[in-house]
Amino acid sequence: MGNHMAKNLISKGHKLLVCDVFQTATDGLRAAGADVASCPAEVAAGSKKIVTMLPETHHVDTVYSGAKGIFSQVQDGSLLIDSSTIDPATSQAMALTAKGHNSVYVDAPVSGGMLSTLVKPD
Repeated sequence: MGNHMAKNLISKGHKLLVCDVFQTATDGLRAAGADVASCPAEVAAGSKKIVTMLPETHHVDTVYSGAKGIFSQVQDGSLLIDSSTIDPATSQAMALTAKGHNSVYVDAPVSGGMLSTLVKPD
């Protein structure tokens, strides 16, 4: 899902610095015009607006708090938007850590699929 979002942003003229543990995920983004970072810390050092979309809580912990994680290089005033679907306690912990780095963490999960909600009109 993150790959599609990134390609959409690139197609609208936005400059992206991306990172993924799977090179195949970044190859297509590089071909579309993105720069590729070697680790999340490099992304944090190069950008004050960061969007993450990760599969599970432990991935969020590693990407944000690991040795080469976002918090190791996050810049003052950064906006960190996490679109992972994770437990609220982890999101709250990340928000507190971000605040300690003079940054803001926003929990903004997304659902998979083309249509995830049906609404009956009045």
